[in-house]
Amino acid sequence: MSLNSFSTAIHGRLPRTVVDIAILAMLNHSQSVQSHTGLSFCSQDKENSHLSCIVLITSTNQRNKMKLTGNTVLITGGSSGIGLEIAKRFLKRDNTVIITGRNERKLQQAREQFEGLTVIQNDVSNPEDIATLFQRIEKDFPDLNILINNAGIMRKINLQNHSDSALELTKEIDINIKGLVWMSNAFLSLLKEKKNAAIVNVSSGLAFVPLPISPVYCAAKAAVHSYTLSLREQLRNTGIKVFELAPPATNTELLTVFGEEMEGTTIMSTEAMVGTFFKGLSKDQYEIRPGQSNLLKFMSRFFPNFILKQLSKSVELMHADKRVA
Repeated sequence: MSLNSFSTAIHGRLPRTVVDIAILAMLNHSQSVQSHTGLSFCSQDKENSHLSCIVLITSTNQRNKMKLTGNTVLITGGSSGIGLEIAKRFLKRDNTVIITGRNERKLQQAREQFEGLTVIQNDVSNPEDIATLFQRIEKDFPDLNILINNAGIMRKINLQNHSDSALELTKEIDINIKGLVWMSNAFLSLLKEKKNAAIVNVSSGLAFVPLPISPVYCAAKAAVHSYTLSLREQLRNTGIKVFELAPPATNTELLTVFGEEMEGTTIMSTEAMVGTFFKGLSKDQYEIRPGQSNLLKFMSRFFPNFILKQLSKSVELMHADKRVA
């Protein structure tokens, strides 16, 4: 949904001027200090918002911004899509880059495509794999200072009509949230020793409002968002910066399971999305919401029922499909 279509959709509910001002305020705010604090000007009275802004900007300017060169970067789920594009950008900036993934063939293809890229087959949903990965990184890449938890899967699940086992039904929980928590926990001690250290957790615009035809995915990404907020607060007394990247619908393999459900949806290119990520990273924008993700967060806070209804339209297609998911 574009800003224009959003404004048109709620024009009958609120005065147009109020709608425009609210959108502009939220978007301008999101590009400045919001990601550093988790607070919104819209939820504060005018005086307190102003005072908070002054304090936060001062605090932010006292910290060194992230350096995007000379790092050692580990990216989970890096063999394709967003992870591989991030790896490519870091390689171009003279960083040491290691990617992991479950598919050995895709990993080898990535290594052949990008000179200097290190690939390691690994499954973040397996704690033993993570322990082995940590030993390998600690031995061969002791200068690791940036961890990007990108591994994730997305499924369309009809909760009334599916053939999944209990383990299959919660696979998105295992990879998207449990794997992320396990990776962060495993590498925390190593990162705490480094300068210019960071953890980047990849959530989704759907962390703020669910797409009901992907219920487990959205629940997992909402958990990633919540966990990242807590992790950031707990690591304030360290040198580790904690970022969240919340991609919108992006042109990757993740969307291949969807057909008619994506009609009318604005799909962001992987290149543009990752470009926005690097821009936010360079500015220490701790919550990076490219494209439509910014609007989804705004809508989830101020028009939650309206936006949920809009994203629930695809459920009608699911109800019409009598096949087992």
